[in-house]
Amino acid sequence: MHQILNCKLMQLVILAGGFGTRLKSILNGLPKPLADVNGEPFLKLLFQNWVKNGFNDFVLCLHYEADKIIKFVNQEQNFGVLKNCKIQFSIEPTPMGTGGAISYAVKNLDIENYILITNADTWLDQDYKKIINSDENTITIVQVENTERYGSVIIDDKNK
Repeated sequence: MHQILNCKLMQLVILAGGFGTRLKSILNGLPKPLADVNGEPFLKLLFQNWVKNGFNDFVLCLHYEADKIIKFVNQEQNFGVLKNCKIQFSIEPTPMGTGGAISYAVKNLDIENYILITNADTWLDQDYKKIINSDENTITIVQVENTERYGSVIIDDKNK
């Protein structure tokens, strides 16, 4: 089961293995993707958005508190928004960082199709079709008022 958009097989690879260090004091032992937002785990809100945007094939890259995220996802797959979705888990034996987590998942799950990579702690209310239908490798950036924390990207008039 893959999402087919623009004749591409597309899996959504979700980076969800971090320690959530900055939020640890308010997470009560939960991994950051399961942080409570108005009575719902943040990851549930993300999945609802992704499914609404046409995704149905997910790979979760996990490490910290992986068992809690797997339990939540399995419940959602049985009774919730993920009922008709394919889910795979890639559990890093040690923290590998962003690139390492992606490489580990691609290698160990034999991922050969197009993938879209996202974070499990970031809400992007984007038109995913623009990204998916691109004929080139694509990175999505978000405009913010203050780039001090995140850094900046300079693009030309052709969005390059």
